[in-house]
Amino acid sequence: MAGAAAAATPPEFVCPISGELMADPVIVPSGETFERGCVEACVALGFTPAALLPSVDLAASPPPALIPNANLRKAISSYCHRVGLPRPLAVSPEEARSIVRRLMAVREPGRAGGVNGERFESSSSSSPEFAALGLTLEEAVLVRLLDDEPSRQEGALEALKQMLRGGENGVRRALCTPRLLDGLRRLMGSGHEGVSVSAAACVVNLSLEPANRVQLVRAELVPVLVGLLAAASPELRDHAAGAVYSLSIEERNRIPIGVLGAVPPLLRLLASAADGDRARRDAGMALYYLSLDEMNRSRLARSAGADAAAAAPWMDDVSVMSEAMAMPQFPRRLVEHAHAHAHGAPPRSNTTALDRLRQAPNG
Repeated sequence: MAGAAAAATPPEFVCPISGELMADPVIVPSGETFERGCVEACVALGFTPAALLPSVDLAASPPPALIPNANLRKAISSYCHRVGLPRPLAVSPEEARSIVRRLMAVREPGRAGGVNGERFESSSSSSPEFAALGLTLEEAVLVRLLDDEPSRQEGALEALKQMLRGGENGVRRALCTPRLLDGLRRLMGSGHEGVSVSAAACVVNLSLEPANRVQLVRAELVPVLVGLLAAASPELRDHAAGAVYSLSIEERNRIPIGVLGAVPPLLRLLASAADGDRARRDAGMALYYLSLDEMNRSRLARSAGADAAAAAPWMDDVSVMSEAMAMPQFPRRLVEHAHAHAHGAPPRSNTTALDRLRQAPNG
């Protein structure tokens, strides 16, 4: 379930386990309502959502009685008719078990508390139906990301991207966890372009929180981002450049990003006529921050000399690069060296961006 209709769906119509409109809602002994197939899958797999314990044990023998919630079923049917949605279909036993197995995968037995010791609380930026399961925020997101269907993965990533966009209530810090970062790293390498794009966008949003930047690099995301800088998809290149730019702002990240090979693809992206201004500007700003480290300045000069023909268009593209090049710390040697090699002559004095760089104050 996705889109505007999903966003406006009354939460009491949605199964806390499947995250979908209920076709066959049933009441468990504690009073909560779930999709019948999901409860039956919990019983079959011996799993009880933490929020139902100790009042309900779905693994008990005999299993608890399930009472059809006929009134809620009628209300859901009327709602679907009113908003033009098809009536929901009962979840299949196979799909229900797959969903419950994902829940089991993210629940760690004996684990007290959640991210930073806090339990998941429903809010305007998250899915309130998860509150009934007693999931942490991290666990609620992981349940969705572990789905093996690309379209549902993409939907989960889009929801995560929106959650991270504003960064309210410390959500960016709360979700910068090893398990979630590992999941995003894997999803960025997905063969499904929509999944990769959405995962990369989530990484960009996480990187906007300064406290997350070192952790993102330690989670081995940079090698994947470096690969995406040369991806076939312009949107992937755009997000990768934005993420590398953001991560490069943190001083402790500059050496590892340079060592991991970001400089050559950033230069190529900067010179690409196929990419938009934002991607090229982000690539330039990433190079600027990387150049504040002496080792990276050497890498920049060597890379520009090796790819002089590719670097030449960048030198004259004032609309994209003037902001970065006007900064006094941006490596003059790189600009002059690359331009000289590209034209077989000393750097031209009438290039506006170069003039701006040369006239910038030192220090």
